[in-house]
Amino acid sequence: MSRPTEAATLHKVVEILSQIGNWKTSYLPCNYLVLDIETTGFSSTKNRVVSIGLCAVQNCEIAHELHEGDSSNMILKWPIEVFDGCDKAIEIHGIDYHKSQELGLEPADAMGILAESIAWARDNNMYIVGHNMLKFDAPFIGMEMQRAGLDTRIEGNEVIDTAALCKSMQLHILPGLDETVMGYFQRVMAIRAKGIFFNLDRYCVERFGMIEKYGVDPQSAHDSGYDCWLTHLVLQELNKMLDIDESIPSWDDVPGDRIGYDDVLF
Repeated sequence: MSRPTEAATLHKVVEILSQIGNWKTSYLPCNYLVLDIETTGFSSTKNRVVSIGLCAVQNCEIAHELHEGDSSNMILKWPIEVFDGCDKAIEIHGIDYHKSQELGLEPADAMGILAESIAWARDNNMYIVGHNMLKFDAPFIGMEMQRAGLDTRIEGNEVIDTAALCKSMQLHILPGLDETVMGYFQRVMAIRAKGIFFNLDRYCVERFGMIEKYGVDPQSAHDSGYDCWLTHLVLQELNKMLDIDESIPSWDDVPGDRIGYDDVLF
């Protein structure tokens, strides 16, 4: 049996996710809040969030920014010891102690704004969209909320993870009918496979032709506000792929007796 195209796989993935996630649409949702963070490292328990990006999207168009300040990007103010030993992260996103002190909000204030933004999105029946959200952003946000004494957490079934979608269409792995949306995204992101990429700046910009279509500057990646915009563009490009009239084999034609599990690659 021939291997399906990425677009065909994406069609089937979204078809199943729309059922188990109750999306009530054959497309990815068009009302959502995009979140992105930059941090001092990879450990949500040891490292800290240094910037938070927010971008509200309604009817597939950027609606408005949710806070006052520079673009959709909040920088957090931290003491100098937070940045000790974090040179590699600082080199990537450019936020050091001095920039933190000059432009930053108090962490509790920033997390309060984020909590209010998430509450606003929920009140408006919007999804939470992020690129590698469940594996990276959500644990960090949960830990910073806890430190700030706030009970807001990002709940898995309200999340659309564009990194997981980009990865799943390359791996040709479908959701299991007994999986949750969160469970599927987590399973996809846990798979390690050679030649499978999903980075915003090193994969998505080129894969979806964002330089030519939108004037994207890859050098501006790793700014949380800019990455929110890139993530929004990725989701819209995925929706455009769903306009392609393609299909994959029926369930009965797919090899294996446990459809959607790691060992079933078409």
